[in-house]
Amino acid sequence: MVIREVLDGHRSVCSGPVRCYYRFYPSEPEACHQVALIVPKRRFHHAVDRNRLKRLMREAYRLHKHLLDPLPSTVRMCWMYQGNTLADQETVGRVVSQLLEQICKACKTSEL
Repeated sequence: MVIREVLDGHRSVCSGPVRCYYRFYPSEPEACHQVALIVPKRRFHHAVDRNRLKRLMREAYRLHKHLLDPLPSTVRMCWMYQGNTLADQETVGRVVSQLLEQICKACKTSEL
């Protein structure tokens, strides 16, 4: 239900092989940012490859989530891997940090 809400929000940023759909929510005391990861079966037929990409994106988010700390609101994101080849850790880390910076800029320029 929450994923459908984020995907229907039509706010997205793209960097490299990853597209991020996001939605801002008013910040609550115990609220935290949420991320859903999607790697399509159509592009990666083997579950090992899909799981590897999701693990790489999850680790990159863990290393760069501090970029979202100054935001006044909570962000729910859905990251969709759109590339056709497997990426390495460096590429995914760079892409994720660019996405988070773009989301921070969008939050500062828009209102809830």
